[in-house]
Amino acid sequence: MKPGSDAGGSQPGKSGLSRRRDLRVDAPVSLRVSMPTAQGRLSVRDISMGGLSLTAHAPIALRTIHTVKMTFGSIAVEHNVRVLHCRRNPQGGWLLGLAFTDKPMPGSATVAQLFNAILSSAITFS
Repeated sequence: MKPGSDAGGSQPGKSGLSRRRDLRVDAPVSLRVSMPTAQGRLSVRDISMGGLSLTAHAPIALRTIHTVKMTFGSIAVEHNVRVLHCRRNPQGGWLLGLAFTDKPMPGSATVAQLFNAILSSAITFS
């Protein structure tokens, strides 16, 4: 099995370590995502520097490239993604695993800027 492949998903392997390279965080409610080629509403499950996981109403072909638009506060990112997996969701719809490709679209914020803003919003001091 290749490192970074989807086998095992987010479940730890026998060693107890995840195969994922990037920290994933639950998507905040205010993170908005659209993908013009997807049918129906999308719901973001989690996001990392390497990609994101969505729930969609219809399946999307594996290994295809699509453009996603993500907005969090004043940060807007437009980036191409590759579909790594598409599985039926037991609660209805489809679970999609998407990996960011090389660079965001011209004039767009970066995934790093978006991810840092999401992390910063989750940190509270008492």
